[in-house]
Amino acid sequence: NDSLNAFVGRVRVGGSLTSTGTFDTDSGSVEYFGAGAQSVFATTHGALIASVGGTKTMSGTVAVRDTFRITTGATFATNATGDSLVMLATNQTNGGTFSAALGAVNYGANANQTVFGGTYQRLYLSGSSTARSKTTTSGLAFAASGVLNVGSNDTLIVSGGNLDLATNTPSFTNSSAVKALVDASFHGGITNAGTFYYAGTVAQAIGSVTYNNLRLGGSGAKNFPNSTV
Repeated sequence: NDSLNAFVGRVRVGGSLTSTGTFDTDSGSVEYFGAGAQSVFATTHGALIASVGGTKTMSGTVAVRDTFRITTGATFATNATGDSLVMLATNQTNGGTFSAALGAVNYGANANQTVFGGTYQRLYLSGSSTARSKTTTSGLAFAASGVLNVGSNDTLIVSGGNLDLATNTPSFTNSSAVKALVDASFHGGITNAGTFYYAGTVAQAIGSVTYNNLRLGGSGAKNFPNSTV
């Protein structure tokens, strides 16, 4: 039974970590620094650090309350459809690789957060306070059985890359707003893109989909498709 409090204590794991009792880390930090593959213990962390190298793979539900960091050369990965990463951390750094093409990732802080770019299976934004922004600078795509769910109190901001809601036909629920400074693509099964704001400073293609509210801004040209919007 190892309790870490107020980030004073740190557990550094170079190999495997097992527990048959209570492993309480919600106020401390755990660093996985092995050069090879490691399994990330399924529990709540105050701070979670993936460092050095190798792939740090989740198994089950992992929650991070304050700090989440991937250093250069390290990979953090979900492993299976049943995996769930609950990202409450607002101190986030990804200098390595974040792989979430399996399982669910929920950016659920009641604060502004960075959304790591890449390919997700199931991506949820679910803060319970109003006027929060969840921002990605490198684009989003989705694997098979993909889901993007923007909760009622969050705005998804995509400021780099692309928002690909066409490939692999992910489901899309936008209960608040999406602000795109880049192109967004949709598949034919999406019937409502909700409140959507195209705000790029370069030319943008307006997706051919039904919007609840459509706003155009920024200095770039907005190009409508030949089909109906």
